[in-house]
Amino acid sequence: MAQVAVPRANAEAGSRALNRGRVLRSTAAGLVSHGPQLHVWTVLLERYVNFGGVVWSLPLKIFLDQTFFASYLNAAYCFFIEAMQRRPLREIGRRVRSSWWPSLKASWRFWPIAHAFTYSVVPLHLRVLWVDVLEIVWVAILSSCVARCEPVVEAPAESKPSPMTT
Repeated sequence: MAQVAVPRANAEAGSRALNRGRVLRSTAAGLVSHGPQLHVWTVLLERYVNFGGVVWSLPLKIFLDQTFFASYLNAAYCFFIEAMQRRPLREIGRRVRSSWWPSLKASWRFWPIAHAFTYSVVPLHLRVLWVDVLEIVWVAILSSCVARCEPVVEAPAESKPSPMTT
């Protein structure tokens, strides 16, 4: 849906046409990976980082969400998308590493203000729904970050002469 709602992501990734495979992979990643994990994460934050509703728990929740959980979830998204394309595990690992920093920076630009609202106004039972609505735009951003990142190519190991050839 993000690919349809936000066509700019396709243009940034080098194509003006709707990439149906990318749409299906992002949808599957959201259903199988993101939704359930987000539900558990929001419940954990509310249970263990609320501290009775003190004011300073809000920036702490946003910090934890946008460092640890965002890093994990962005990497999980990238891994899931690449695995669904049947890429070799080594290539998937390189893609996850190369997209980590650009994805995290994009996340810092998008989510903190949204989560100030999420963790202070939106009731717990509606948070996943609220975040999923915002995810329509976010997945387009994340998808274009992953698509633009070239996997880090590791230098080939130097060939050392074998003892038999000396």
